[in-house]
Amino acid sequence: MELSEARKELEKVLTPIFQANSFARRSSLVWMRAGQSDQFILLGVRKDARGHFAATVSLGIRFGITSQLLEGSPTNGIHINAPLHLLESDGRFSEWNFSNALQLRALAESAVRDFDTLILPFFDRFGRPDKMRDRLQSETPRDWFTLSWEQRVELLAAIEAGLGNHAKAIELVNAELEKLRDALPKKRYALEELRAKLSGFNSKSQPAC
Repeated sequence: MELSEARKELEKVLTPIFQANSFARRSSLVWMRAGQSDQFILLGVRKDARGHFAATVSLGIRFGITSQLLEGSPTNGIHINAPLHLLESDGRFSEWNFSNALQLRALAESAVRDFDTLILPFFDRFGRPDKMRDRLQSETPRDWFTLSWEQRVELLAAIEAGLGNHAKAIELVNAELEKLRDALPKKRYALEELRAKLSGFNSKSQPAC
């Protein structure tokens, strides 16, 4: 089995599982469903040096209420991208492995289990802007998924603005810029851009998601 075939066969196995919960195929190895946020399941597949195929899974969220303020990732405009293994209790790196059609069927059982125990609970808990806001208010870096300190402040402020807490959003950005007043311009640039956008931001014009 070549890599291109492995990707196609993996899609055949996973698409019915995801479609049963309203995730539609958006592009190769990317599924999405819309709600209070756009929620993504993204896979990357590689051929391991030991001969098998390995698939990594990550979960993405795009918040419509922040779109005027934060562009998100270049590909899908995602604001949060959380590798699936980080949602496990031990957080150790893991992949879905397979070499042939028989192992793909076994992988499907594992995918269903992960979908029910990790993927759906993640989106149910953090797919709402207010719930993500509550998570990002934590001072513990592990709670920011893969965001840096500055990225966490940017998203937190943008969500606050989208939820109508404009003064709080400005306060968050100004407080962070004060901490970075002697930092290199590249550390301040994104926050300064966000502050400028906040000055003309109107949350009522944003999607209610």
